[in-house]
Amino acid sequence: LCGLPALMAEPIITSDFSNNRLDCLPKILGQMGYSTYFLHGAHNGSMHFDTFSKIAGFESFVGLDEYPKDNPADLDQYWGVLDEPMLQYAVKTLDRAPKPALLSVFTLSSHHPYYIPEQHRGKFPKGTLEIHESIGYTDLALKEFFKTAESRPWFNDTIFVITADHTQKSDRKKYADLIGAWRVPLFIYVPGLKPGQAPLPAKDRITQHVDIMPTILDLLGVTLADRLLVGQSVFSDKPGYAYNYTSAGYWYLDPKIMLDYRRDNAQVRAETHVGTYRLQSTAAERPEIQEGLLNLKATVHYMNEGLLRNSLHTWKEIP
Repeated sequence: LCGLPALMAEPIITSDFSNNRLDCLPKILGQMGYSTYFLHGAHNGSMHFDTFSKIAGFESFVGLDEYPKDNPADLDQYWGVLDEPMLQYAVKTLDRAPKPALLSVFTLSSHHPYYIPEQHRGKFPKGTLEIHESIGYTDLALKEFFKTAESRPWFNDTIFVITADHTQKSDRKKYADLIGAWRVPLFIYVPGLKPGQAPLPAKDRITQHVDIMPTILDLLGVTLADRLLVGQSVFSDKPGYAYNYTSAGYWYLDPKIMLDYRRDNAQVRAETHVGTYRLQSTAAERPEIQEGLLNLKATVHYMNEGLLRNSLHTWKEIP
């Protein structure tokens, strides 16, 4: 929603930089006349989302305190509002929202203890991990959401973005590598977009969460005078890349390489990126490794300096 990478040990919204200038999507679209809503069915204060919604520029926040209490079956016994009723409530919110509108929903049923409402128990595969059954329920909730939304006049004028905030356990070998624990689904669905209205992204483009905001602005045809120098639209003709912070250091991924940069002794482990991550090499002589390391260091420097100087949105790209 703000296009900010997580490159610190602490989330920005709970750090000393939470009062910095942050030009988040709801703030930008709000200035263009959008009504903006953030829905999260857990207890108010959970994960600081009520505070974050104000920082990001949302006009309206609905947590467990604000959600209608007329149907106790809407709630699980642990977190708050179940996914199916919350997503139906999202449709009702969009129905009455002044248009255009931005609405964000943070669901909760696919979290421990993975509660399944009584009327749906026994319907979904148990799978091999305890989370799998609850993912079946969330899939159903999304199916019913789109079934309802398709009948609404605003449906074809809407950009739908579905993603996850983090992963869970996995029993698949393909995710047992450095980036496997960070790979999450990302769907951008634009039912009213006609063929030829926008270029198609590359088939196997590397994409990260910070690309969502510039992609939405690209689809809306919005150009910002002051924009973040991180993230890019998936419709960009530039190659995609991704990076992340871990307790040990950083990693960087582009179409050519993957870098595992350890801050403690500045060691770099590099691997060629050819579908799998098997071919190791040293970082000393390869120009693509030097370029990747430079890109990673430049991004970290930009974020650190931008937060310290409160200048993230006023830095200018060098011509």
